[in-house]
Amino acid sequence: MTRPPAAVPGGTLALDSEGLANTALRDRMVTGWLALARADDLR
Repeated sequence: MTRPPAAVPGGTLALDSEGLANTALRDRMVTGWLALARADDLR
């Protein structure tokens, strides 16, 4: 089990490659969800 990314001064995250991949995947999911929500609002 990997530990969650640790916050470092400056608000950036210290991520290993696995954490970075997970963050990128989550970011894509959130972006997709926001796009769907916006499209629904514009309808």
